[in-house]
Amino acid sequence: SRLRLGRRVSITMASARESSFPMREVPDALGVILVRSGPKTASKDTVSLRECVHRVLAEDVLTKMPLPPFRASIMDGYAMAAQDGPGVYPVKGRIYAGQVPSFSLASGEVAYVTTGAPVPEGTAFVTKIEATEEVRNDGAPAEPRTKHSPINEDEKEVRIVEVSGNVNIRDIGSDLSAGECVVEAGTLITPAEVGLIASAGVSEVVVVPKVRVGVFSTGDELMDPTAGSELPPPGHIYDANRFTILSLVESEGCTGVDLGILKDSTPEKAATLQGFFEKCDIVVSSGGVS
Repeated sequence: SRLRLGRRVSITMASARESSFPMREVPDALGVILVRSGPKTASKDTVSLRECVHRVLAEDVLTKMPLPPFRASIMDGYAMAAQDGPGVYPVKGRIYAGQVPSFSLASGEVAYVTTGAPVPEGTAFVTKIEATEEVRNDGAPAEPRTKHSPINEDEKEVRIVEVSGNVNIRDIGSDLSAGECVVEAGTLITPAEVGLIASAGVSEVVVVPKVRVGVFSTGDELMDPTAGSELPPPGHIYDANRFTILSLVESEGCTGVDLGILKDSTPEKAATLQGFFEKCDIVVSSGGVS
């Protein structure tokens, strides 16, 4: 009892009810759910690269070709043969990213290449643009170049001031070999994996079907807020839990199945529930909380 407004009020608490089902710790219960749930069939889905994010791979994704598929320069500069050093060299040609070299390099020749461009046959290394100077025919002193210096498209010769100690070339297959696994089966695909799959030239992937999670609410007092614009009658409330749980389910990459409201007075509840189980992998109910 307690004092209230100067009077002693007696409060009778209902005795706690005991469930006929054994209680489980939350981690234990989650383990049981995960073991017993999942897609009902062993079927697989094939989805496009644009649709695969947040799905789980059912099969490994393999590269179709080595990456990179050609020897590529990692900077703007001049491709050179192995035995060449500082000095003035004729520029045999220019190769930009996306082009295919139409010539090979011999000792005493260089070729201008951009970042990502294939280097011509005979190339041993690439000297960066900052280690070169323009050859002037007017007697004016050459100005030091930077990586932003414009290159004369009609350039016939270039002075190599310093030979790089690095090769500055990505070799064929230096990232991935042909047929190598890019992303393993069982991986949850994030945007990072989408990029890896795209780099392998794969346009479709095989994924595990989405888990179908059905959600229903119980209670004669519940009204569906999407059923109409009229206010609920006295003694009734809107069903909010169902929509909240469905949104949570779908935000986690599952397919939410709206099973509606199951009235307390619904006949043959067992048959209705059995129908829910047949079309869903997991069924979630919400009730007794009004």
